[in-house]
Amino acid sequence: MMRILADENIDYPVIRNLRELGFEVFSIMDMHQGEDDNFVLSVANELDCILLTNDKDFGDLVIRKQLPHKGVILLRLSSQSVTEISDVIVKILQTYSEQIINKFTLVSDTKIRIR
Repeated sequence: MMRILADENIDYPVIRNLRELGFEVFSIMDMHQGEDDNFVLSVANELDCILLTNDKDFGDLVIRKQLPHKGVILLRLSSQSVTEISDVIVKILQTYSEQIINKFTLVSDTKIRIR
């Protein structure tokens, strides 16, 4: 099963919900609170995790600067409901599990873009 590192901006109830659904989810808040994005990306790589974030700066790091990564999922969702956010994440992980490895995935209310 896919391993996930949740960035600081992912609400803990979402992390807990994903864990309850059987996903292996690490939280950067539990490990290295307050670190910069480069460090967070390196931790994701060390743990062999896809990074789950709301921070669009990771797009710059992995697309423009081409820093190594195992995959980044950038959430740009208007919903604040833990259940709705978790459902979207689960759908992405289940439906696109092969395609999102080592890719930058943008998830908005209306589309999913994998680069």
